[in-house]
Amino acid sequence: MKNIIVITGASSGFGALAARALAIRWEEVFRAQGMKNPTPRIQMIEGFNEGWIEFEGSVKGQTSLKTVLEEMVRDARKQAA
Repeated sequence: MKNIIVITGASSGFGALAARALAIRWEEVFRAQGMKNPTPRIQMIEGFNEGWIEFEGSVKGQTSLKTVLEEMVRDARKQAA
């Protein structure tokens, strides 16, 4: 299961930049997979990230950016080992 991280509040400028970078990356990935119009799929992903689409029983919470980055680094190190 993959986690979806939404950055808000004081880090919203960073969040906007990260979201744009991820949207560009999604488009590259989907086009490389042969998708001719990835925009609807990207919009669906953004809908989940923005909270206007969600699965029943989903769990929401808050965590610090520091905690998220530490976990990402830890997971990357595990995968590299």
